[in-house]
Amino acid sequence: MRRANQNAGTAEGRERTPEPPGRRVLMITLAVPYPHGGSHRQRPWSLIRALRDEGWEITLITQARGVAREFPESLPLLCREVDLVATPGARASANSARAGASGLRFDAVGEEWEVSPQITIAARRHLEHGGFAAVLCDQFHARAALPPQPPAPVIVDVQRLEHEWLRDYANRAPTGVERLYARLRARKLRRWEAREAVGVYALAAGSAPEATQLRRLHPAIRVALLPEVVDTAEYEDKAGEEQAELVLCSGASDEPSDCDALSQFVSAAWPEIRRRRPSARLRVAGALPQPDLLRQIEITPGAEAAGKIEDLQADLARAAVCVLLPGRPSSGERMKLLEAAAMAKPILSTPAGAEGLDFQPGVEILITDEPNRLAACAVELMANPERRRALGQRARQRVERDYSLPALRRALAELLEPLAQAKTMAAGGAEP
Repeated sequence: MRRANQNAGTAEGRERTPEPPGRRVLMITLAVPYPHGGSHRQRPWSLIRALRDEGWEITLITQARGVAREFPESLPLLCREVDLVATPGARASANSARAGASGLRFDAVGEEWEVSPQITIAARRHLEHGGFAAVLCDQFHARAALPPQPPAPVIVDVQRLEHEWLRDYANRAPTGVERLYARLRARKLRRWEAREAVGVYALAAGSAPEATQLRRLHPAIRVALLPEVVDTAEYEDKAGEEQAELVLCSGASDEPSDCDALSQFVSAAWPEIRRRRPSARLRVAGALPQPDLLRQIEITPGAEAAGKIEDLQADLARAAVCVLLPGRPSSGERMKLLEAAAMAKPILSTPAGAEGLDFQPGVEILITDEPNRLAACAVELMANPERRRALGQRARQRVERDYSLPALRRALAELLEPLAQAKTMAAGGAEP
């Protein structure tokens, strides 16, 4: 276990004044928070930033494989203490149903994450001595690491309901065995998620549709909307680096619906774009595990597969148009859209890519899933720099207004201030 104390050895730590009584939170994440590298790491990073800006003192318990890799140097500066433990295994593929179908094994929790027993040990130790006003858990998997009745109110940040994903996968799985596995596992996970939700103070969602879904599933539990955000200060508008003929498709994944949408774009929309703009280039960023799809891109004139890119800012800066083609909505796809919008990029998205975000179609973003319309919109934007600029600037303004750190701070304050006040009153105005 690696433990880092914010107040040791840093000028910022020495000069920092103590937090007011009651403003301490224990946070448990299943991956090391990081400003880039996927929503499962960006989301807790944003929460930590917002909590710190709101004057909360954070004790973080997190796990990682290869603890020396991608550990942000500034993380201990944002937290009072960091407990970092090794994960018991690698993070599984998003297609957990496909990966486990042949064995038909049914675990207590999702295959998406393995939670180290050291998480439970660390949580018990901190809860015994911490005097926390709240415990913020990353997914139900982190909630399962807590005692049945923890001494502080528990908030679960639900990035994805595993049972809903598996139920959806069961409707599109390619084989009968996989469909059966997914359905049975979805039922088991639904019951497990319901058990882990018992007794929690609140559930947090990153978008309005997910909040509605949680309220339907857990009507007796408070549901808070903590919007997915980006730090707009880290995303510069680099209009001078733009290449007028470059189309960037970011966020490619191994989701079958995403692969189908990308394949359709490459086969139906891209040839029309190239016919009208012969020098147009398509750069596809993201993991492409399907050999047939990778081959399709490689043999398509003007197209290239860039592979997985941890930080898309350089690619975004060069792109004239950013295209998002998810087949179904997800937290990761929304983050890709917010990153592009924060860099004032004109965005062309399928409806699934923008679901859960309040961007105004035709004004701040272009939305369609029809190949001919996708091609027409892309060509229009490539030919019209003023239109690109106006669309991108309005998208950036929307992010600054509704999907930046100040928006998350406001939502956290509404959720946590009553707990801070109650803790302060219970402690008689001083930390125990």
